[in-house]
Amino acid sequence: MLGLALLALTVGCVMAVPDFLAGAAYAAALGAGLGVLHVVQGAGLAEHFGTRHLGNLRGVASVVGIFGAAAGPLPFAAWPPDVGYVIFLACIAATLALGAAAVSRPFGQPELPRS
Repeated sequence: MLGLALLALTVGCVMAVPDFLAGAAYAAALGAGLGVLHVVQGAGLAEHFGTRHLGNLRGVASVVGIFGAAAGPLPFAAWPPDVGYVIFLACIAATLALGAAAVSRPFGQPELPRS
């Protein structure tokens, strides 16, 4: 929750006052938030899948995360600005995010590795 709260703070820093201090606070909060989320992701992967293939799992998770970060803004760039799009596009983005979360939800309990 701390990482997500820090990421939410980054949005507030940029929207509140777009000056140098807000930019510096944005960079610091973004780095701290992503660092916390990276630690939590590594611990969660190790707990659920063991440490044998942790490097492979973290590599795949990193690729998926980078792809999501790169592809996420594309719908906002593709929509024409002369159409009142803010609410409509936000609804589409929220629907896609909820759909992705529903699909990625694990089915059943993961099997623990045998030692």
